[in-house]
Amino acid sequence: MTLDQFIAKKIQILSKEFQLTQEQLTNAAQIDVSSIAKIEHGEHSNIKVNTLKNYR
Repeated sequence: MTLDQFIAKKIQILSKEFQLTQEQLTNAAQIDVSSIAKIEHGEHSNIKVNTLKNYR
């Protein structure tokens, strides 16, 4: 499992656990919907730590 895939899985799990929509995630992370979708599908490489920090 790559780091991108690991992060994608964690985001999916936490999104379900906290019942967050993609729109809520985009607002929290301050990035666009297409970027959230790419991250959730493990297609986004070079995810910035600051972006991940915004997820909390």
